[in-house]
Amino acid sequence: MVKVKAFGPFRRLVAKGETEIELKAGTSVHDLLSILFPSREIQKEIIDEKGDVDTVAILKNGRHIQSLEELFTPLEEGDEIVIVPPSGGG
Repeated sequence: MVKVKAFGPFRRLVAKGETEIELKAGTSVHDLLSILFPSREIQKEIIDEKGDVDTVAILKNGRHIQSLEELFTPLEEGDEIVIVPPSGGG
């Protein structure tokens, strides 16, 4: 099982912000996002036209996927994925 936590506008789309999903071996972060967010409109909010994740932070076990293999980051039993929307400050 992979635990998924989502915040901000994605919270309402992920079973009150937290869920666990059984995945096959070799599943990537991109595959997980397709399962969680089957709507192409929602996927476009996360993945830009180049196929990059720029506006949303996605963490695997506390590490940003940009420091791993980005959307191709493989997932394993017991992983925790956190999806955090952009935040503004001032």
